[in-house]
Amino acid sequence: MDITPYILEVEEFNKFERRPGATAAVYTCDVLTCIATLKCGSSFLTATFNQNCRWRQIPFSEINWDKSHVFSLMSNPLTRRYKAIAEWLYQKNLVNEFYKNIELQNFAMSTPILDIHSYGYVYNYYENFCDLIDWIPVESVKNHDGVKWAISKLLEKYKIYISHYWADDKESNISTVSKKKLEATIKENFISSPNKRIMEYLLPDIELHDRVFQRFNPNGDIVTGN
Repeated sequence: MDITPYILEVEEFNKFERRPGATAAVYTCDVLTCIATLKCGSSFLTATFNQNCRWRQIPFSEINWDKSHVFSLMSNPLTRRYKAIAEWLYQKNLVNEFYKNIELQNFAMSTPILDIHSYGYVYNYYENFCDLIDWIPVESVKNHDGVKWAISKLLEKYKIYISHYWADDKESNISTVSKKKLEATIKENFISSPNKRIMEYLLPDIELHDRVFQRFNPNGDIVTGN
């Protein structure tokens, strides 16, 4: 299979000028603002706060950083990378081709930005705003229930309780068995042969994640990760 059309499409996509937060979904109730970062539980956050809680959606540029407590979920940058590659392959109907096409494997594994799902936290998503966001590292809270617990702890500070409004599994876009298998294959391939270009691109995200992870208290209140 000739993958040239996909390579050209990605090259065109990478010519676009990007503004911080332009592709982020932002929901607010004034005192609290939730940013749904792609490949970090964004479907779950959108369904919970926008669809179920009816928080209004606003552009990233209209966030009131002085008066609103802004939070988002954060995945390990490499884990997020594996999921982003898998998402791109699924959306392009290239999953089966990926397993047998070395050229496609090399391209997908070595291209920093395939689409909006592989935007880095620092370079493409939030830039200097990263240090203003109260990040919840999903690995620290272990699982989906842990994520809800951590968010609840934050909401309770503002007397907000949403026990009946959490998104269910169907709304949360949890990975299918086949997608998890693909993600595992991508991870295995990357670990066996790390790509220097990708690691350089992800370095600011890895440093950010390390700061957040070290400061987060899984047994108490959320600690801002800046």
